[in-house]
Amino acid sequence: MKENPKNYVSNRKFYEEIVKYRALQAEYAAANKPKPPIPNYIGECLLLIASKLSNKPNFIGYSHKEDMIADGIENCVKYLNVFDPARSQNPFAFFTQAIKNAFIRRIKTEKKQFYLKCKATQSFHLTSQLNDNTFIVEDNDSVNSYIKEYEDSLLKKKLEAAKAKEENDKQKQ
Repeated sequence: MKENPKNYVSNRKFYEEIVKYRALQAEYAAANKPKPPIPNYIGECLLLIASKLSNKPNFIGYSHKEDMIADGIENCVKYLNVFDPARSQNPFAFFTQAIKNAFIRRIKTEKKQFYLKCKATQSFHLTSQLNDNTFIVEDNDSVNSYIKEYEDSLLKKKLEAAKAKEENDKQKQ
């Protein structure tokens, strides 16, 4: 039976390889050896999942796509032992969600870094003297709008957190 071409990772084989790797880890631990390297097949699956997920419409437009993929794979390697084959036989979904969370963290980090760059640019005025004339670089409207949007979203989050805390305190009383 031919597999569906949309399924670029065989969930069944991926699951079997993780089970084998977990058994190998147990053997190494019993023999007091360091952890064995992750099998190539598992690494290839993680890379395929991260690459395909980065091409989804909600992630495709970012210039730091390679960093997102690297963060996603790093997240999966970090949580490889968290996946419990006894609880679930769907490693594809588990690792896709782990990669998605890593992508979102990277996007938030990049947005914060861009905000800091914009804020620094906004507060910095380049002044130079040339023939007794002073030149000041004017603030860019797009930079100002980005800063305002970012600060508004931070304020909104703070207000929501304060409201949730207030409601939580009322429920405790």
